[in-house]
Parts: sequence; structure tokens; C-alpha cells
Amino acid sequence: MKEENYIALLKQGKNAWNEVRQNDYSERANFNDTSFDDFNFEGYNLNNCHFYKVSLQNCNFNKTDICWSSFLHCNLANSTIINPDRRTYSEETSFQGVNLRWTAFGNCDLQNVNLKGALFESVHLHDCNLNGANISFSRIHGLSAWGNIVDESTIQTDLIVTPFKEPTITVDNFEIAQFLYLIITNKKLRSVIDTLSTKVVLILGCFSSENKEILDKIKHRLNYKNYVPVVFDFDKPNSRNLTETVSTIAHLSKFVIADLTNPRSAPHELASINPLLKSVPIIPIIKEGQVPYSMVYDLNNISELLTYRDDNINELVEQIISQADSK
Repeated sequence: MKEENYIALLKQGKNAWNEVRQNDYSERANFNDTSFDDFNFEGYNLNNCHFYKVSLQNCNFNKTDICWSSFLHCNLANSTIINPDRRTYSEETSFQGVNLRWTAFGNCDLQNVNLKGALFESVHLHDCNLNGANISFSRIHGLSAWGNIVDESTIQTDLIVTPFKEPTITVDNFEIAQFLYLIITNKKLRSVIDTLSTKVVLILGCFSSENKEILDKIKHRLNYKNYVPVVFDFDKPNSRNLTETVSTIAHLSKFVIADLTNPRSAPHELASINPLLKSVPIIPIIKEGQVPYSMVYDLNNISELLTYRDDNINELVEQIISQADSK
């Protein structure tokens, strides 16, 4: 059926639409570059419909089934997509608002949309504006959410991350929910996180030609001691993103080694991450004969400065591990 015929059928009302579509779900209904602002979709079965660059502002999607549908570059601002009469559902789905299963929302304006109690299982939600939206009390098991915009007015309370017939676990942030469920269900991931906090060692330093050989030796010795060294080379231009990356890795590490030999970016990075590191020891090292920069001892949680020579790296690593353990 052509798009203009689908539009005409929609406007005939939900009974006419549902009667035709109930035997015609295999054919996708496409709507492109059109407007349905203020339209009342209540009770419509919109399975397998594709909306592209469609304006759907101030619409009523209550009791609407839109699973297997997609909304790309659509504006749904101020629309309502809930089911206020939950008594019509069985006990198993008594939480449920609109059925969004297998629906995709891409680059959509969902500002102030009311999605309270929706079923978000296996939904793709990417690069959407959710400022002021209400997705509270929704079941979001299987939700894939990336790059979405939220603000303090976005309501995300009591989101259910577990599937049906499993103990209910709720969180108040849908992006954290994805990560939390991975931790709960994936034993390998839990093992990885445990490994990160007990084995990872962040090595900060300037990897100029004269320093690189020494720091590589430290890295290999830590590997031998069953640690997982992460080397951050500051021979590259410094940027805000680099600082944030260093901070993230530092928080996941058992301890941090900071080589102050010929420092370039290390003082800046240490000053950036140090105030937030309450339980991660920082072990400063320096080549014998050099003097550390003057403000290094103003840092919190800093250990005694260790000196090294080219021929005592194994001994140095033992001292580093001993200081870290004592901290």
C-alpha cells in the first residue's frame, strides 16, 4: 500500500486502521516527511511502521502498540506514550505502559514525552533528546541506549533492569542500568572488574628515547610479577580527553607509578587525578642524579620517592610493590 493510502487509513480512525492492519503486518507501513501533530493514536496498533522525519508533537500514544516500529529523526516532543489503565493487563505485565518491544528511536526529539511504565525490552534508543522526558517505572531489560541527552528534569526513577519472572532490581539511571545488568549476569565481566582493581598498574611518564627502555623494563617486570601494567605515553600532545582517560584508568588501578625523570605532562596529570584518588597509592620514581619538581610533595597519598639506575630495575619494582602494599 502506498504512503498516501496509509495516511488516509490512519485518519479513518483506529477501528478501520486495526482491521486492515491485523492481517497486513508483514508489509511495513512507511511515513516520510509528514506531520501528525496533535494526532490521537490511542488504541492504534502501529506494529511494523516506519516513521522518518515525521513530526509527532503533542500526540497521544496511550494504549498504542508500536513494537517492531522505528522512529528516525522524528519530533515527538510533548507526546504521551503511556497506558493509565493497567488493570487491563495480566498480573505478569501489570507494570506495563506502552509496548515498545523491538522499536528503534534514532536522533529523535523526545523532550517532555511521557513514557512512564513503558516496556523497553530490546529497544534501540540512540542520540535522542530526553530532556524533561518521563521513563520512570519502565522495564528496560535489553535496552540499547547510546549518546542520548538527559538533564535534571528527566525522570528515570524505578527502572526495572531484570526480565520477567526474575527478582526485580531497579535503578534510577538507564545508562547505568545497562552496565549494572552486565555485572550481575556476566561472571566473566565481574572477574574482569576484580582483576582491574587488584592487578592493573598505571605507569605515567615521558617516553622519550632515553626513558622508554627503562619504563619498558618496569612494565615487563610487573608482567612477570602477575600485574597488568597500563602505560600512558606523554610524548603526545596533552588534551582534556587525555586527562580524563588517565583519571579513569587511575581509579581502576591498584597503584600508580609516576616517573618524574625529565617530566613533561606528568606534573599536570598528577595534579589533576590526585585530589580524587583516596585509596590508590601514587609511587613516584626518578632516575638517580635528578631532582623532582618542587611541588610533588604537595600531593596527597604520595609515597616516598624512589630512585633507580639502569641496572637495578628488578630491585626498583620490588620496592614499588612493597610501598604500594604498605599503603
